[in-house]
Amino acid sequence: MCYEIRTADNSDDMIGSIIALVVHGSVFLTTIWLIVALKKGSAGAWYIQLIQSVLGLLLIPFVTILSVAVLLRWFKPETKAWFRLK
Repeated sequence: MCYEIRTADNSDDMIGSIIALVVHGSVFLTTIWLIVALKKGSAGAWYIQLIQSVLGLLLIPFVTILSVAVLLRWFKPETKAWFRLK
């Protein structure tokens, strides 16, 4: 097998890192703003919180299905054997 050695000058990795930083930074700043704005009763905060809550509810079925799939395999004999369990 050949493995590619990644260096710091790989532009795709840098772009991905910048995008991740911007997305996580935006979520962090939105959360800080929401903490303050919800306490003040801001109408904009109400809508942002509504959008975040709906998005969270949409993720629940996906995460639940994924968890069920993991648990169905988790108790199989071959999985227990992998971990040297009886």
